[in-house]
Amino acid sequence: MLRTKLSLSRILPNVAACCAMMVSTAVVAAPPSNSGAGEPDYEASGFIVPAGYAGLNPAAAGQPIPPGAPYGATPMYEAGPAYPNPSYSGPAPVAPAGYAASVPCDGSCGGGCGGGGCPLGLGRGGLLGRLGSCLDCGGCGMTVMGPCHGCAGGRLSGLRHLCLFCQGSGCGVCQSFGRGHLLGALAALAPYTEAGLGAQRWYDISAEVLLLSLDTDRGSRPVTSLGPAGPIVLSTGDVLNDDLEAGMRLSAAFICGAGGNVEVTYMGLNEFGDTASVSDPGGNLFSYISEFGTEPVGGFDDTDRSLFQGLGLESRFHSGEVNYRRRWVGPYSRFQGSWLAGIRYVDFDEDLLYRTEGLNNDTVEADDLRFFQGNFKTRNAMTGFQLGGDLWWNVYPGINVGMGLKGAALGNRSTLETNLESNSIGPGGVAFPLGYTSRDADSGTAWLTEFNATAIYRFAYSWSFRTSYYVVNVDNVALGTTALDSPELILAVGNNPMTTPESIPVNNNDEFTVQGVSFGVEYLW
Repeated sequence: MLRTKLSLSRILPNVAACCAMMVSTAVVAAPPSNSGAGEPDYEASGFIVPAGYAGLNPAAAGQPIPPGAPYGATPMYEAGPAYPNPSYSGPAPVAPAGYAASVPCDGSCGGGCGGGGCPLGLGRGGLLGRLGSCLDCGGCGMTVMGPCHGCAGGRLSGLRHLCLFCQGSGCGVCQSFGRGHLLGALAALAPYTEAGLGAQRWYDISAEVLLLSLDTDRGSRPVTSLGPAGPIVLSTGDVLNDDLEAGMRLSAAFICGAGGNVEVTYMGLNEFGDTASVSDPGGNLFSYISEFGTEPVGGFDDTDRSLFQGLGLESRFHSGEVNYRRRWVGPYSRFQGSWLAGIRYVDFDEDLLYRTEGLNNDTVEADDLRFFQGNFKTRNAMTGFQLGGDLWWNVYPGINVGMGLKGAALGNRSTLETNLESNSIGPGGVAFPLGYTSRDADSGTAWLTEFNATAIYRFAYSWSFRTSYYVVNVDNVALGTTALDSPELILAVGNNPMTTPESIPVNNNDEFTVQGVSFGVEYLW
């Protein structure tokens, strides 16, 4: 009993003191009363007063300071330094950190402020004022303190006032801007940036549509004239096609150690060529073989005094390569590159067809049109060793541009296959309608140079769009049109015995260039 009394005597004074403090605190924290004629004592009430606020004008008996007084209009706050108010001569109020700046609104915006600031530099109302209201937040529609008053309708909502249909009344056309439908669709085209600026150049599979044109150093050779030594009406230039022809380029990469990979690439399936012909009902077409009807005079039976002469040319390009590539990354990952070494195979083939048709007055049985047809097939099969490299610039996360260079020394096996048919020429004027065939070959070294410039746009984690420019030059090759000077052709048309030297060298001193663009995609696992 004594212990209990002692405890209560110690506890009760403490409880009483706590209750007194709580009552005192409640009284101080109560909202101030404005029943008096003087200015309320805000500081004594416990409410937080903004820094720099000096209260109401005592001379105005509790009314806000009118425009022109030290504070001007209702104070507006901003982060950092005070907003420069030319009508205010004292220290400017400083707002809480992070509060968005705003220009005081004096009502001349025509409601465009929405309770916020008026646009700067575009007037105080009308179309320009409404359009410029988005300048308060830079068109983002939001500030750190909440929705922007000038862009209360949403991002770029000021553009709706330019609508040709409703001029801002709110039709479906202009509202699509404010609600972000159009911008949202455009945002889907933005590059994939999550890999960062330093993402290493890599792909697993690449597929491209390859558009190439063919250029050679053979020039144009006259083939047919109208009349003996007359104007040239057909030449090899008529069948040289320099248009872009479609092909493909496929490539696959396989990781082979840190920073290394093996690449397998094919490009080709491009076919170039054209046909051209001339006709003369009077049989007055002469061939280059007789020097256009001058050696001998009047030309040969099957290739001169023709009703029809025609040319056809077809060229094909193929290239395959297997390389080991070693990649490197420069400081800050802005520039990257690689070097490579490997084996390359290039195949370039050409087929040339030359055909003439004449009268039926000098055949074996004098009952058929005289004709001559020469089909010449040229093939260059090249295999060798190549070196190269590339350099890439990471312009922006997901956007890369680069260029590459390759050089190769290739062993070239050139072959020329000649097929001749006619119905009146041959030894002793005997026709050889079953044809005559010969095949000649030669070997040499061809030199290849390849340059490419590429742009990559990564639009998803696994997919990238790529476009490239390619130029490939190969020197020391055999071309089909040079076969027109084949000794077999001259011997056959000249009505000589069909015998030729055992070895006729193939002319493999020409060159060709293919160049063009490609469009395709890359896939990354």
